[in-house]
Amino acid sequence: VRRPQAPSFLPLTPREELYVNQLVDYWAKTSSQVQRFRCEFTRWEYDPVFGAGVDAQTGLMQAKTISSGKIRFSSPNKGMFKVERVRNYRPAKKSGEKPTYVDQDQESFEHWVCNGKSIFQLHAPTRQLMEIRLPPNMVGKGLADGPLPFLFSADASKIKERYWLHVITPQEAANKGEYWLEAFPRRQDDAAEYKMLHVIFDKVFYPQALKIFPPNYDPVRNPASTTLVLTKREWKWTDPLNLHERSFAAPSLPKGWTRSPPLLYGQPTDTPRNVSGQPRRRVGNARSAGASRENVSRRNVNRR
Repeated sequence: VRRPQAPSFLPLTPREELYVNQLVDYWAKTSSQVQRFRCEFTRWEYDPVFGAGVDAQTGLMQAKTISSGKIRFSSPNKGMFKVERVRNYRPAKKSGEKPTYVDQDQESFEHWVCNGKSIFQLHAPTRQLMEIRLPPNMVGKGLADGPLPFLFSADASKIKERYWLHVITPQEAANKGEYWLEAFPRRQDDAAEYKMLHVIFDKVFYPQALKIFPPNYDPVRNPASTTLVLTKREWKWTDPLNLHERSFAAPSLPKGWTRSPPLLYGQPTDTPRNVSGQPRRRVGNARSAGASRENVSRRNVNRR
């Protein structure tokens, strides 16, 4: 398989490389200290072809879809991403009127959960709740195939191995204590999902925004992107009833939906979605839970 091409900013100068390594190491250190995390998010999806286009007054591209929801994490291996509202762009009906955003049917909202042993996903096209069970050697690693791999359990060595990185912090952002990293995928499977990522950290060095550019992104011909902004972020709070852990239960089955037979990591599936709202090409591999463990082990088991 042909590896992705290295980005044009390479090679970094020794000083640039040192700075990138320092930021990634500090990010990993901060991430390792987070035992649990919760926040709300807003996601803007921009699509110049099928979306809203450019606002004539501001000159800025308008979002095709604006969604919001919740994110939960519990160290080391539990995560949840749940969309609770989706608004779709609707153009103005008459000249002089402003475009609006209309709420989408709640049944198709994304809900992804990893409890450390299984990955659960509501799949609207088939109206099914999917479960992918992780084999013993993969237990605890399900977050790597989730919709937000950059937000959970950052590992410095794995990040450097998986991405080409450099710092792109604008001066205005630096004045606010922010740090911006641009990441290009080194692996073909990641490159099939996105061309590059922008990760924005606050002054305590935890991600506060993530911008994803699709594989066919072009600043002129196809300036599509997805921006995720995290708000109401919390690392420490009182939870005497341990309500946080309930976030990692399998999603409730909507009326009229069915639960598909459990799958095991071992067979490609395109059902899960990534944070950009698009179907992922795989969740590792999944096959029927009735298959033998021996056979599974023989297969190579991720603008505003």
